[in-house]
Amino acid sequence: MKNVKKMIQLVSAMMLCCLLMANIFSTHANAAANIQAEPNVQLYYAQFSGPSRASYESYFGYVAVKNLGSDKNVVIHYTKDGQTWNDLAAVYVKADPNDPEYDIYSFNILTSPITFAIKYQVNGQTYWDNNDGNNYHMENPNLVVLGKSFVKTVTINNNPTIIYVKNLAYQKTVKIRYTTNNWNSYQDVDAKFYKAENENIDEWNIPQNIPTGTDVKYEVLYSVNGNTYIDNNFGDYYTNW
Repeated sequence: MKNVKKMIQLVSAMMLCCLLMANIFSTHANAAANIQAEPNVQLYYAQFSGPSRASYESYFGYVAVKNLGSDKNVVIHYTKDGQTWNDLAAVYVKADPNDPEYDIYSFNILTSPITFAIKYQVNGQTYWDNNDGNNYHMENPNLVVLGKSFVKTVTINNNPTIIYVKNLAYQKTVKIRYTTNNWNSYQDVDAKFYKAENENIDEWNIPQNIPTGTDVKYEVLYSVNGNTYIDNNFGDYYTNW
């Protein structure tokens, strides 16, 4: 009888051990499945820049390209009419000071409306950012499209005009952090909600009580869901003349 009890206890212990191991493996498997690799190419943002010298509406944007090799080809694949597609070579700007794995490329298209995707060729491989198969579309009065950038201060004629943020949750804060002494000290000022651009993007006003002058530099801090996203103009900061 004692042997039977011992056998039952042993079997129960083994079953419990198996269940625990299965749970551990399942947890690790789910965690691994939820970890997504950073894309090799992704739109930072694109924005309306106003009429060009040729009186065409113009859009410009910036692209994040993972530095997978020295010989890169970054192309904006776009159409004006949905029928004929054109290629425009994006231009290297600099390494991203906020994310050293990536380089920054820019583009400017003198037409509206446009639908586009981004192609990145390196080491014999081709990578795409086509907005999850939907492509990107820009048409007046849409002023901005946000990709990798969760917050962006839009400039018209080189003047900061309004702040756009991805609408990730209802509760959010947007602040301007500015300095007048090259970041030896700084002040934070709350931005004010203006309106919802659409269901995905909100507009916030730049505060009027920021000092002006050549010594003034600022960045934008967007806090939501326990995270803070920063727009510091790719490390160059914004000025308030």
